[in-house]
Amino acid sequence: NLLPGSYTMYQHYNILTGFSKRSADSRVSEVTIVKDTLKIIPANPFPEPLEMGYQYGAAYTFEYEVNGSRWWDVIYDGKIVNSLNQGVELANVSLFLEKYDRYVNIANVTTDIEGNFYLNRTVFGSFEINALAKIEYEEDDLYKKLVHEEYAGLEKEIEGTRFFRDEDFNGYPDWPYSLHDLLMALGGDTEDSVTFEALFNEDSGLYTYSNINNYTGELYGNVGWSGGVYGTPGIDLDGNGTIISGSSVSSVSNWHSEYDSEQTITSTSYTEKHTLDFNAPAQGDYLLIVSCEVAPVSTSASVGVRVQLDDTATIMEALYEGNNVDRSLEYRSESTMYVAENLISGSHSVDIDALQESGTGYIRYARIVVLRLDDWLTTTGMFKYAANEGVISLAGAEGQYSDTVSITFTPDQAGDYLVLASMEMYSGYTRDSISGRINYDGGSEYIPANNGEESYENYVTYESQDTTDYHAFTWGGIVNMPTNSKTISVQASRTGGSDANADVRRRRVIAIRLGAMSTDTQSIEDNSVTSTSSQWTDKSNLQFTPSTQQEYFIIGGIVIKPDSTSNPSHAELTHTTGTNTGTISLANDNSQDSGSPADCLSMLGIAIKELNVEQQIFKTRYGYAGSTGSTYSKGSFIVAVPLGGGVGGSDTPEYVDFDYVDFGGILNGTIGSTSNETTITAWVYPTELKSNTSSNAVQNVFLSKEGNLELGINQSGFLQVYIKNLNTEAVVEYGLPNIIPLGQWSY
Repeated sequence: NLLPGSYTMYQHYNILTGFSKRSADSRVSEVTIVKDTLKIIPANPFPEPLEMGYQYGAAYTFEYEVNGSRWWDVIYDGKIVNSLNQGVELANVSLFLEKYDRYVNIANVTTDIEGNFYLNRTVFGSFEINALAKIEYEEDDLYKKLVHEEYAGLEKEIEGTRFFRDEDFNGYPDWPYSLHDLLMALGGDTEDSVTFEALFNEDSGLYTYSNINNYTGELYGNVGWSGGVYGTPGIDLDGNGTIISGSSVSSVSNWHSEYDSEQTITSTSYTEKHTLDFNAPAQGDYLLIVSCEVAPVSTSASVGVRVQLDDTATIMEALYEGNNVDRSLEYRSESTMYVAENLISGSHSVDIDALQESGTGYIRYARIVVLRLDDWLTTTGMFKYAANEGVISLAGAEGQYSDTVSITFTPDQAGDYLVLASMEMYSGYTRDSISGRINYDGGSEYIPANNGEESYENYVTYESQDTTDYHAFTWGGIVNMPTNSKTISVQASRTGGSDANADVRRRRVIAIRLGAMSTDTQSIEDNSVTSTSSQWTDKSNLQFTPSTQQEYFIIGGIVIKPDSTSNPSHAELTHTTGTNTGTISLANDNSQDSGSPADCLSMLGIAIKELNVEQQIFKTRYGYAGSTGSTYSKGSFIVAVPLGGGVGGSDTPEYVDFDYVDFGGILNGTIGSTSNETTITAWVYPTELKSNTSSNAVQNVFLSKEGNLELGINQSGFLQVYIKNLNTEAVVEYGLPNIIPLGQWSY
């Protein structure tokens, strides 16, 4: 029971023989007792996975899902022992869980006399598949500091997950996996992974889809279909093209994600419907634009939609109550614009969540775009942003507009500026109207210009259908600004009801010089008041041919107004090209619940698309869906901004006329700043190895992630790899000559 330290030990003995006694001199020794080392032993309460070779430690996780609501139970279950494997009773053992690449202390526990500990922590919202758990005990008089880290789930990912399933909620895992799954998992050790398998099922067309998660790949060039290695279709790339080094277009860090298919909303609490994970390369300002469409199942139902940054900051929340029975399934566009100012570098997420308060609901065309403003806008005269997130009541006389948020700035150059405003409106009385408009320079000018149409000065107008209604608008236009100081204000007013029951919140406004984005920016605006009694009528029509093949940020907006309460109106933003005569909808058939003729409702379409060097046609269209009547439209704009090749600098080379399949940014989270180990597999069938070489000195590239990775085969049959991360940039060769032969499949 001695404490660690240095001691002097005396050893001596006495011998008694009959009546005599003999004593020996004491032997003196110096003894040092050191602090003991602790370790963690898992409790391993579930033997079946271990018998099959699946490993889990002192932390493991169950994943649950009920009615679209998902949560995770993270369980810490183990024993702390000393160097003799004896249990140790300890106080203040700290338990940590990783979130956004940081450890969060979730509890401090005390072990029992045998050293056992147990804690069950439930996580709602979202949970990283590769999240780590840490158990820590500070050094004390007897023991050295203990730091134990492991995955919060399985130690190896199986079938795209590290979590136990518990279908019958009995606290024991329902284990569906086989020995084959184990061998597949042991075949490659991936620290970060993307659930993706491009095993083609199509044999024609311009798109292909991964077997898992339905990621969409778009075919470019002269891609043909052929036979694949498993008897399934493969794709044939001819390898012909031109590489032009050095581009005059600056590169802009951007992230985007879309989920256009209709999803059902059944949970009465918010559940995630779509998410975008992105890794901010540096601290700075990031522009977030989010849009979606929601609808309740009937007039007695209501649905809500919410947008959050990093699962904590709510940047949009709207609630849509059903109206008249003949329009009970019409969709309403909900959208927002937000600048995350001084956002720290590292991992972040943007989530679109939805709920139903009564009855089922639906959500579709969920779209998220994130743009790093610091890559575009380097001086204060290029853009200005302001926000007021709090709730304010609309006091004063009815119909009297008041400023809710404003920007005043001096443009660095005269020219066209894109102005966007967003605001959430609420009225406590049914059939009471709330209106919003963008005032320019304090006078009688508005954005878009009102052109003498007084009835359209209330650029967006919303007449409440129920006391629970909260609607999120984003609208704007293009204004030509001089170099003297100007003030742009988002104004709001009410009609009917009382001050206390007419509120607005999350008011934001931004002005961006389009030339600062890129000198090749394309834009068009139509502020005329028009009407149609047709299903579809064109409003704005933007046509241009890109000078180089590259990514473009596309944003389009339109405001529509029905002429009667029984006439639902709709609008869309479409894209066609010279070679593709079909319609690629950025926001399609956006049926608007008209409510009353007073309503002027906005629709926002956003996307990031790679455009070829051919004529591009973008249109806003509007129409009506009723049996009789007309739909009116006023403001409409479309902006197309070239982004270059993503992160990579102003000298990013141009690859022209090559065949390839583009799966977008699905590898952004897998090959990112947190990955130190990556496994990529592919089957290739080279018929000819040509001399074309990328700007990174890799020949015949067959897989790439721009700015990070290229895989190719040189003319001697070697595998070539280019890799770049924060610490390394290198090109290496593997194998022997002709290790990848012609005329046969190689893995």
